[in-house]
Amino acid sequence: MIRKGYEEAMPTFIAGNVTEQINALTDYTEKLKETQAKTIALVGGDVVDGLSNNTKKDMVLLIENGRIKNMGTLQDISIPKDAQVIDVQGKVLMPGLWDMHAHSNQVQWAPAYLAGGITTIRDNGNEIEFATAFRDGIANNGLLGPDILLAGMTDGAGIKGNGIIRATTMEEAQEVVDMYYNKGYRQIKIYNSIQPEILKVLANEAHKKGITAVGHVPSAVGNAKDAIEMGMDLLSHSGLILSVLFPEKTTKELGRNFLDETEPTPTQVEQARQFLLNHNTILDPTIALSVIRFLPRGTPIETVEPDAANIAYELWEGKRFRSGVSPERAAKAKIGLSRTMKIIGDFHRAGVPIVAGTDNVVPVYSLYLEIETYQTLGDLTPLEAIQTATIIPARAMGMDAETGTLEIGKEADIAILEKNPLEDIRHLRTVSAVMTNGQYYKSNPLWEAADFKPRQ
Repeated sequence: MIRKGYEEAMPTFIAGNVTEQINALTDYTEKLKETQAKTIALVGGDVVDGLSNNTKKDMVLLIENGRIKNMGTLQDISIPKDAQVIDVQGKVLMPGLWDMHAHSNQVQWAPAYLAGGITTIRDNGNEIEFATAFRDGIANNGLLGPDILLAGMTDGAGIKGNGIIRATTMEEAQEVVDMYYNKGYRQIKIYNSIQPEILKVLANEAHKKGITAVGHVPSAVGNAKDAIEMGMDLLSHSGLILSVLFPEKTTKELGRNFLDETEPTPTQVEQARQFLLNHNTILDPTIALSVIRFLPRGTPIETVEPDAANIAYELWEGKRFRSGVSPERAAKAKIGLSRTMKIIGDFHRAGVPIVAGTDNVVPVYSLYLEIETYQTLGDLTPLEAIQTATIIPARAMGMDAETGTLEIGKEADIAILEKNPLEDIRHLRTVSAVMTNGQYYKSNPLWEAADFKPRQ
């Protein structure tokens, strides 16, 4: 991307882009972030705490310095005189959502994520300079946005390698882990061109520092089972993950859509399930990506993602207008998707952690589609489906003592909805306000700031 002779100027170009982006996020913050009291009382809402199927009616949440100090009925809670009282009567309060496969490549995602009730994202591969500035601006400088956890993109040699951070020798692998760790990254993301011996070093060095190895099954590694045995803690994308069902074959031999043609036996499913449990493996299926990718040619995306028309106009061409596949291919993919979700549902019920992530297929909204698909095709209950985007990712990232459910002492990461998602999972789409980092926002001004259509 850099013309010969200008290579030395690249850091200047990168720094200029970071400055421009953070200035834009500062503008969003100044326009949207209001001065609020240290103590806030959310009064009259129904609470879905993320722990049980019980909806607690007509509750008060007392928030102090961004944490839930107390929770109970109005008769039980004494509201301090200096508290800012926000009436949420008739609304439903639930834990803020997590997108565990985000790529937040521009600051416009900050207001959009919050508008949709997403209070935490795992950025699964981004430019280091921008990603760290984006994260730190929110975490340390009070800028508007969800909490951002970073996974550091790492690939091997060759023209198929992704990004500029490459690990081709053991020394480079150690240096990469050190670099990401020192910058506060939580994970090392493994990509397709990493060689097996390098994967082992990356995973081992990451584990020494208390961080995890996540991402794709590299082509040279062969199979999800092999990648896990080499040290990977979390795997992304169902087509790669489920190669664990056929450990004698490589992902290349299977292809990503092998379940379209092949149904594994109950024994194969049980063996894979037990293997994943034994290795404490976390799965990030990005199933909404498959739902949308294999729509029949000419089918509007709104048939499966009803809010797609609300995204910013500049995103339409890449996100809304997709080529689709032939009717025959779509029919086979539907069979494969059904098999995939049945297996993932079985894994979940056995205790394998499943986390919801979008890979930005339709920004923000495809997280709802992901969760809905777990319920409709994976046969999860609404609560179980919600937990794939709340407490399960919080546990996966070692943050469940701080967030992921609505409990006294935890961070006040709260999505405020018009309707109860325990009654119908599609009610997740009725988010009308959000609270995070001690700040309450109404959704529509956030949508409008990101050039998305406001909720009607």
